[in-house]
Amino acid sequence: MAVLGAPACSHGPTSSAPAASPTVPSGLAATAVSSSQINLSWTASTGNVGVTAYLIERCQGSGCASFALVATSTSTRYSDTALAASTTYLYRVRAADGAGNTSDYSAIATATTHAAVPPPSAPTGLTATATSSTRISLAWTASTGTLTSRVTVSSVV
Repeated sequence: MAVLGAPACSHGPTSSAPAASPTVPSGLAATAVSSSQINLSWTASTGNVGVTAYLIERCQGSGCASFALVATSTSTRYSDTALAASTTYLYRVRAADGAGNTSDYSAIATATTHAAVPPPSAPTGLTATATSSTRISLAWTASTGTLTSRVTVSSVV
């Protein structure tokens, strides 16, 4: 029995439904590791097409509202480098899939880079005293500040 307005024969849908957007990345964490670097991490998104990238956006200043895309990542970690010291940055992430769909934004994570560390002072009072025909003794007044000592010796014949 035919129903008026219905196709005579149906073999299922002729087009597939559009792919759903990926899930929102969760657990976004921002951790300052130096005066110029903040590390980000988050929990992976899922989707029926497959997540291909994460779009990472950053905004500078505690009251900012103008986020800008700074990177894309295929993993759930990102290191943002070359940042200004003692500066607050806000981040948000969204996932993109192979069909071009994007998720909603993650919750915002905030971190402030460490204060810049001033360079150590230069050592002073360098003296060189010959202790034998093949040895020289060096002495100097130590630097102050945060430092790592390194002595470079070059030989002149």
